[in-house]
Amino acid sequence: MRLYTHRPDEFDKHLLVHDVERQQDYRADITLISSDLEQVVTGADVVCITFPHFMIDQTLRQMRPFVRKGAFVGIIPGSGGCEFFWKRYYDSDFTLFGFQRVPFIARYDVYGKETSLKSMKPSVTTATIPIDRNQELSEIINHYFAIPCEMASNFLAVTLTPSNPVLHTSRIYDLYYQSTPQTVFPECGFFYKDWTDHASQVLFGIDGELQSLLKQLDKIDLTAVKPLGVHYESPTVPQMTHKISHIPSFQLIANTRLEVEGGWVADLKSRYFVEDFPWGLCIIKGFCEICGVATPVTDEVLRWYEQYMGVQYFVDGKFCGKDLASTGIPQNYGIHTIDDIYAFYGTNKS
Repeated sequence: MRLYTHRPDEFDKHLLVHDVERQQDYRADITLISSDLEQVVTGADVVCITFPHFMIDQTLRQMRPFVRKGAFVGIIPGSGGCEFFWKRYYDSDFTLFGFQRVPFIARYDVYGKETSLKSMKPSVTTATIPIDRNQELSEIINHYFAIPCEMASNFLAVTLTPSNPVLHTSRIYDLYYQSTPQTVFPECGFFYKDWTDHASQVLFGIDGELQSLLKQLDKIDLTAVKPLGVHYESPTVPQMTHKISHIPSFQLIANTRLEVEGGWVADLKSRYFVEDFPWGLCIIKGFCEICGVATPVTDEVLRWYEQYMGVQYFVDGKFCGKDLASTGIPQNYGIHTIDDIYAFYGTNKS
């Protein structure tokens, strides 16, 4: 295994991993740790990228000369429009894969030396471009991650998965919709442990609009995109609130806040702000626009976000603001009609 990092001198070649839930420790042996992308990527059979989505385009472009033909290049998770960047630089000699959700959660204890692993999924769902390499990918995932791998029938089932783009944005809106970026809170609090019914209501609203979108794309098999009520086995607001607030591995995840004099303020540079709205919820909204799906709840959240962050997504009620050029919406990549969606992703449903 090789590791690319901007801080190679701070990593040990034998990374200690604490599996918290299984109460086991492992050592990950790294043969090469380097800030030289060519050294790390050249000759690799599988390349996994876990950067924030605003870095994906640049990373795929920079590593292109070093990726061997036939290699698998994975984005974890695979939402955020990474397939749009992929098709700028790669052809069918290479394979993109994406996870619907991360296979586990990892947080470092000592940077570059020790990390804790939590919330190992019982299985993962993936998809590839081109789709005919999905079975081969499944075998790779089973081997390297030791997790059963289910195959989605189309990469769009990864792009539209209501994970972070719905889960995080619902909670962020719930946390801050009655405040400003300058508001000082008395405590940091917990992102999931303090989950509210209001957050669940917003989550169900956005997810319902997403499910309406899926029905319009009737030539693509999107059955792998499960409603969140099904995914969390919580079909009502109270059940969803209880479920999310009691997930053991989520208990200690703090709110997206920075400590200041007198309390805490929202951390506007966190992934929850800079990734999950422009590279998550905006993408869902973009597809809904193309398919003519009404999105009152999604619009409410995005209108709050543009005001809170000082960006422009809407003009006179239309989703055409200047700052959409810096998001992952499909319209930025030549997709403007349902036929364009089918042409880009292919159809696989009779």
